[in-house]
Amino acid sequence: MDSMPGYDVHFTSSEEMSELAEESVQTIVTSPPYYQEKNYGSHETNLENRESYEEYKEGLKSVLEECFRVLKPDGKLCLNLMDPYTTVDNHDRFQRLPLTQEMTLFLEELGIDYMETVRWCKKRFGNSGTVFGSYPHPTNLYFAGSYENLLIFRKWVSEEYYSKRELPDKEVKEASKVTKEEWREWTDPTWQFDGVDTNDDHPAKFPYELPYRCIRMFSFEGDTVLDPFCGSGTALKAAVDTGRKAVGYEVEEKYKDTIEEKLSQTTLPQHQ
Repeated sequence: MDSMPGYDVHFTSSEEMSELAEESVQTIVTSPPYYQEKNYGSHETNLENRESYEEYKEGLKSVLEECFRVLKPDGKLCLNLMDPYTTVDNHDRFQRLPLTQEMTLFLEELGIDYMETVRWCKKRFGNSGTVFGSYPHPTNLYFAGSYENLLIFRKWVSEEYYSKRELPDKEVKEASKVTKEEWREWTDPTWQFDGVDTNDDHPAKFPYELPYRCIRMFSFEGDTVLDPFCGSGTALKAAVDTGRKAVGYEVEEKYKDTIEEKLSQTTLPQHQ
């Protein structure tokens, strides 16, 4: 574990987050490794290195079960997922797998209620003209992968909980407010901003704006934010920048220097 003011990083699998107590995290913002898409590293517990889609899902479910355990009542889980395309070699046919639907149903069974799907549209990565399928003829024209899903969930609580819960003091509430302009833009479930310009230090970084919005929307200053697949540390950076405590898990220790460098920066461009 590496610990610095404002954040902790555990270089171990988040399938067992024993370092965290039950109901100790207010908000979880994460993007699991893509299925058979990127080369994150060789660690055997890396989800990308699972031999089959079923094993990938079982590993992801183990992490989500731990997320349920550590999430506070009414806590929010923001899960950035993309339904993967498969290869013929691994699945006998080329198809798109309904990962977002499967994980949504699994989380509902755990007791985490589905709230919303935000469609993050990557403006700069629209339909680039790459040809798939039967172009220019029908009937197998495939859609461009110019968006990803951001699934928002809430840990279920009874209505009685809201009458008894303790809210932060007035000073913290005021410091954590969102502006009317932010509220209007962020509650529109279509988010349009660019992806990351370069992936030289990590193969699949999400832009700072994505965790920044989630953290501002679903936590108060001083709350704990968790990213169980913290990668290059972008969500941790957004949490620290906004006065939250950050906890991350990452199985590939080779990203340690990248995380520390990012967290040491005083500012970070919006879309890095």
